[in-house]
Amino acid sequence: MRAAEFYGGVGLQARNEGRADAVGNSADPCSHNAFRALTNPVGGSYTSPLMSEAQTPRRRGALRSAVALLPLVLVAGYFGVRAWIRGHVDDLIQHAVGQPLPDFRLTDTDGKVWTRADLLGKRAVLHFFRSRCGSCDVEAPAMRDLEQRLRDDTVMLHVMTDQVLGFSPEETAKTLAHKQFTRPVLMADAAFVDAFHHVRWSQVTPVTYVADPTGTITYGLRGMQTVASVTAACAC
Repeated sequence: MRAAEFYGGVGLQARNEGRADAVGNSADPCSHNAFRALTNPVGGSYTSPLMSEAQTPRRRGALRSAVALLPLVLVAGYFGVRAWIRGHVDDLIQHAVGQPLPDFRLTDTDGKVWTRADLLGKRAVLHFFRSRCGSCDVEAPAMRDLEQRLRDDTVMLHVMTDQVLGFSPEETAKTLAHKQFTRPVLMADAAFVDAFHHVRWSQVTPVTYVADPTGTITYGLRGMQTVASVTAACAC
């Protein structure tokens, strides 16, 4: 046997025995270092099991705190998004103010066709409502009272968005019977709603628009209105 092979074998055996001693001797304070060198010889990170056990209560406490805060974060996020949406729709409603009434051709529930020309030369009140709207139900008595108080030079049209929202004809008929409006009710299409506060927000009701005799929208009133608020807006 050549000398190089002999001494190489001896060196390899010694190194293997040294690694075995490092792993097996748990009493040796350097045993973790030796084990780290054996299992991760390229110098990567290593976390001692003792260190992990010490950090576990701290990590569990942090997790419990995060879980406890989660409902608050969700609630804050919900109201934040809701406030943003309301502000966005309010901006859309007010953006219509100062704009001319759109060209339209809509049929009311009695079969009469209405166009923009029918509103020119008069004051116009356009009251948007729909089925399944609690605020619309609460507001309805005031709208019925307003119908009786308007001047002869004022046209009031109720604008129902049920068709745009996909409500059934049966539900629409039930809503109309409950409202008992005496002024014409137009069944809005997507283009008509889009010209005011965007078809995407067709479910936002009640909304009342007022236009002057030139056909220019002068007020956009969101939410439940009273006789006083609408008559003040249109000086009826």
